[in-house]
Amino acid sequence: MKEMMISVGLLLLAILAFWYLKGRGRPVQRNIRMTVLCMQCLGIAVCVFDVAEQHFFDDSLERNPPGKGENIYDLTVSGGDFSEKMEVKVEEQELSHQEIKNLFAEAKKEIEESFLGENDSLDHVNQNVVVSDTYQNGLVEADWSFDNSDVIASDGTLRQEGIEQEELVTASVRLYYREYESQYTFSFMVEPPDPDTQEGFLYSVKKALKDQQEISSQDEMLTLPVATGDYQLQWSVQKANRGMQLVFLGAAAGVAMVFANREEEKRKLRREEEEKRKDYPELISSLSLYIGAGFGVQQAFGQICDMYMEQRREEEIRPGYEQILMTYREMQDGTGQTEALRHLGQRNALPEYRKLSLLLIQNLRRGTRELCLILEREELIAFDMRKMQAQKSGEEASTKLLLPMMGMLVIVLVILMVPAMMTMKL
Repeated sequence: MKEMMISVGLLLLAILAFWYLKGRGRPVQRNIRMTVLCMQCLGIAVCVFDVAEQHFFDDSLERNPPGKGENIYDLTVSGGDFSEKMEVKVEEQELSHQEIKNLFAEAKKEIEESFLGENDSLDHVNQNVVVSDTYQNGLVEADWSFDNSDVIASDGTLRQEGIEQEELVTASVRLYYREYESQYTFSFMVEPPDPDTQEGFLYSVKKALKDQQEISSQDEMLTLPVATGDYQLQWSVQKANRGMQLVFLGAAAGVAMVFANREEEKRKLRREEEEKRKDYPELISSLSLYIGAGFGVQQAFGQICDMYMEQRREEEIRPGYEQILMTYREMQDGTGQTEALRHLGQRNALPEYRKLSLLLIQNLRRGTRELCLILEREELIAFDMRKMQAQKSGEEASTKLLLPMMGMLVIVLVILMVPAMMTMKL
């Protein structure tokens, strides 16, 4: 009981510590502080328990109830100038003679209640009986034996092939409690299984097949029995369903591949959108720089594309710059600036690029001065969004580390609690 109370208390303490540290600091630092705090609280609780156990020790050792085994205590005995560590074993409580008689009587009653199993009575036993090595919650040991091993095994299993007709079987069970023992003997009638049951049908078929084997033992061919009892038998070769299994397996693999491809496309789209978000602040900064220097929208797009094409030979493709490149090539092919910029917003589901398309279209006729101011504000907003995105990515990475950290915490708690609880006594 003490161990259970201490374990519950320590678990509640760990939960409270987790709740207290939940909203403080970065996730990794929070997990480290939580682990250290739990270890410290656990160590303090165990120390308090050890001190309390030593303080209230009154030179008496508790015995376990009957059947619970001996108790082992690690003590230190001292006298005069001598001191020695000693392991003291305390045997479990013993029963009185009357209690032992009552224990055997209850064990016999338990045998009577459980022995039949699914059988109706001792006069009609055609299914396996239930025997056990112990009774009364393990206090009483039992040694079973039957006088006809051809009919029933020592574990209570009926040997159907050996039952030709009703046979009386005597069961003997010797009950033990320490050095005391008691003998219990009773009889029951074993009979062939009911032919109207699944077991009985199978028994009659096996018996008919065995008889047919004996009759045609010298023949080249075995003729299977066509009837048993009131049943006409029809035999057929079991079909191998390997073809259908392969068909279903192939269909399942095809469905799985479809879902896997869809999921891969979704992941690819998410990665592409993340890359576009990363490219957006740089694009806004470059546009603001070139337009502020007197370039038009198409010329600014051209400068950005020239710089990107030089970098693309060495670096990987950047989706955000690819959108600008596609828009610039549309302008070179004769598409109007307004139409090309509208296509830029239509191709992208991200609100950032839609907003950029709308800003450029609205400010084509207002002049570059107002457009420069708008792009400068958009640049500040874009870099703030990039900071938030970087912070979010860092938090997601820390969250992915949370499960391994919790696993490490559980391992540390187990390493500390198991040795401590093994030394605690009821």
